[in-house]
Amino acid sequence: MTLSKKSILEKFDIQIAISINKLSIIAYLYMIIPCIIFFIGWLKPLIGITFSLILLFGLIYISRNIYTGSSSYFLTIKQLMMIIIVSLIWVYTSGVGGFYPQQSDWHWRNAVFRDLIDYSWPVEYPNSNSALVYYFNFFLVPACIGKLFGWSIANIALFLWTVMGVCISMLLIANLLKITETKKIVGMLIIFIVWMGLDCLRFRIVDIMQLNTYGYQYTPNNALLQWVTNQTIVPWIAVPLFLDKKEIKVYAYLGLCVLASAPLPFIGIFILMVFDGLYQVRKKYNYNIIEVIKDVFSVSNICGICSILIVYGLFFLRNTATNGSAGSGGFGLFIPIEVFTIKSLYNLILFWVFNFIIYSLLVYKENKKNDIYWIVNFSLLIFPLFRIGTSFDFGMRASIPALFILMIYFIKQINVFFDEKVSIRFILMIACMSVSALSIYNDWAYRFITKINTENRKDFYADDIVSFADKNVEDEINFLSSIDKPSIFFDKLAKTKTQKSVENDNKMYRTYLSSLGFEMEEGNYRISPCIDDSLSMMYKPDNTEDETFSVVLSDNYYEVNLDYAGTEGKYNIVFPDAEKSYLDVPQATVYEDGKMWLWYGNGLFPQMFSIVEESGYYMITWEDKYALAYDGNRVYIEEMTGNENQLWMLNKD
Repeated sequence: MTLSKKSILEKFDIQIAISINKLSIIAYLYMIIPCIIFFIGWLKPLIGITFSLILLFGLIYISRNIYTGSSSYFLTIKQLMMIIIVSLIWVYTSGVGGFYPQQSDWHWRNAVFRDLIDYSWPVEYPNSNSALVYYFNFFLVPACIGKLFGWSIANIALFLWTVMGVCISMLLIANLLKITETKKIVGMLIIFIVWMGLDCLRFRIVDIMQLNTYGYQYTPNNALLQWVTNQTIVPWIAVPLFLDKKEIKVYAYLGLCVLASAPLPFIGIFILMVFDGLYQVRKKYNYNIIEVIKDVFSVSNICGICSILIVYGLFFLRNTATNGSAGSGGFGLFIPIEVFTIKSLYNLILFWVFNFIIYSLLVYKENKKNDIYWIVNFSLLIFPLFRIGTSFDFGMRASIPALFILMIYFIKQINVFFDEKVSIRFILMIACMSVSALSIYNDWAYRFITKINTENRKDFYADDIVSFADKNVEDEINFLSSIDKPSIFFDKLAKTKTQKSVENDNKMYRTYLSSLGFEMEEGNYRISPCIDDSLSMMYKPDNTEDETFSVVLSDNYYEVNLDYAGTEGKYNIVFPDAEKSYLDVPQATVYEDGKMWLWYGNGLFPQMFSIVEESGYYMITWEDKYALAYDGNRVYIEEMTGNENQLWMLNKD
């Protein structure tokens, strides 16, 4: 029996019922499953299981007390497929998973993702006394798959996990706004993807007025997906859940689900929930404080506080950008008052106008009595004024929930105008979206050209960082934390690694260093000639007018330090106790006598040496042409031959 083309198309028009309650619980599970993975993977077994059960108990309470009944939302198969296919294409072109060219922030994201796969949990790096402390919840489900099947499958899992999150968000919005017509679903999808401020107009005015943008930015949805996927998807899911059930009894639980994945957007949704809660005290509870306290301290809220807030609060406090221990963290004004000028004010006003005020005015009539609308506007006014750390990340990320709500109001109003006669407001709304779309189309065109001109798919990955295993806490302030300092999280809550885990981590660390060309781990070594391990490389004053120091061999026990000096297996060789500490090829020139000196070092090219294994010993080479050699007690540099006098023993302290 064959089906006609018409009958096949008719099947696509069959409506299917989507349970609103089940969709909402799936959305919650999407947010809390990574939390449970973190509890089990990072915490001591009994503590991890306890926190996981508390979190799940909170969700059970929500499912039985908030999402009751059997209401459904209806879509045709064609409409559902449209949402899924658009999500697939959008996420594919964003670069998530490495199927399309990635933005530069993925150099860091891929390093986080790879270390979550390669190292045992909690991720602590051998020989550096540092741990990965970052908001990586979004990567945990794909990372689990990566531990079983490797990097390539992990990226496929990351891609599908992202598509699932985008689809959940779109379905929640469609249900919230009761969008059932195909043309309105198409409109929702377009606005969702192209939603952004009118910065292309603002920049023209800024140029004319000769102002400075100061780095102010509210990030477009498309850019959020491309650059900060890990901070974006969960807020996109949480916002329609918040708008659908404005119940104080779930606010802490829902908000803390955002905290676990995206701390800065959590601040944005926290402000919305606090002010809406205060509004409800008057409007809904009529100042019945007993009922307010009962709902604020509901079972679900207590479960969220006693699991997510405790664990992630203590964990994120170890992040140096939060606690300011790297010297550039902490909270403050984005532009200090003492340098805020009239031009600064003009620029700030332009930023407000073109990034949200125009949109806000277009939906004002229908929302002027909506408390959430006013909280959104208040939030978007104050976010540009503050910073956490040194950049505008606070404003860009804390604004995600408020801007997303403004987008939902915009979609709702566009849908109303679809059923009415064309009005000036409708034309203005379409014009705003058209201007926004132009910027997105330019980005897509550029990235498409990049894709077709890239021969090897591996080049799509932004992957120069590779791993944080060889990085310093002081340099990578937003990703690493020292585990030497007292910490409730690492001292009391975090699990102790087994000997097997430590050995596997060390093996992974050595493999990574070897891939970079490093033969030896960073640290203190006693460097001796291969023919006599009683001697050590050391230094002595040269007694010349410029007070240089010669490198010699001595029977004194002396250690030098090998410091990583690049990603090509190069080392700085440092004499910590010397006044002039770096082993130096002066002015990058090998003198006729090959004499080696110590001099003030800065890690630049003349001080960078390679260590090459040779016949069970090591050669210390420079420019792959010269090698460190010895003759009696003299240390000098000569052309590389591999002779015995160029072979050294390196014994680690």
